[in-house]
Amino acid sequence: MVHRLLDEHAFLLLDQAHAQSDFWRKLPGTSVAPAALTKEANALPHLIAIDRLDQTQRAWILDELLAAPAEAPRPVAALLATEANLDRLANHLSACLIVSIPTQGRHLFRYYDPRVFRHLSWMATPTQRATLFGPVSAWTWSDHQGNWHRSHPPEGIVPEPSFRPKGLDLARIGVLERCMKTLRRTIPGFTDDAGNVQARHVNALLDAALSNGLVDEADMHLYAAQAIRFHPDIHEHPELARRLRAAGDDDSYVGACSDLDVDTLARYARELGSPRKEHA
Repeated sequence: MVHRLLDEHAFLLLDQAHAQSDFWRKLPGTSVAPAALTKEANALPHLIAIDRLDQTQRAWILDELLAAPAEAPRPVAALLATEANLDRLANHLSACLIVSIPTQGRHLFRYYDPRVFRHLSWMATPTQRATLFGPVSAWTWSDHQGNWHRSHPPEGIVPEPSFRPKGLDLARIGVLERCMKTLRRTIPGFTDDAGNVQARHVNALLDAALSNGLVDEADMHLYAAQAIRFHPDIHEHPELARRLRAAGDDDSYVGACSDLDVDTLARYARELGSPRKEHA
């Protein structure tokens, strides 16, 4: 599939924050940085016109796509199929980069980062997704394992004039993605999935952590990891319930659980009357 990617798309969306080689910046295209972020343009996305690439440039890009190691941030944020020209698409992508959030002001919306974009498929409303896609008919992006996925705008939905993040918790997307990365690294056999089934599960656990008074991100991550690795109701065990209460008073939950090892948590799971739940 990788060898066909450039032929199937009109534009490449480059995340310059992860583009280590100067070769990227010599490719034909234009910045999508809005006027308010001109000074930060070198760290923001750059739109490259694929039909303007020569054979040497295309070959170099394909080598880069194939060589990117797993979990490493990738310079290619997305490949875009569209009938729009360079200027129209750049203007659309630029308009989506800054969003206004009530009581919080204006924020950079990193929709172009695959680690954010993947969650928009289930966190954003159909209207929000249609608005983000705009003139784009196919948005192709790579996950943390280097697998490529192709997304399309929802059918029959009329885009709004501008992207409005109402109801979309942008901060949670970052917390969730960092938690997913931690779980992949620390829980044997934990696998992510393109359908976001695991992501939805982890997100629900983060909600449960908040409902138990945990607001520190490390505490929320630990809460989710315990439920996934040992037992979905592990926090109903009296000993962990006590530690949750302690964390809500003066200590962090990480600190309150610092003396617990794997064997102890496995015993708690058995005491709940259900088999230990592992990813192995």
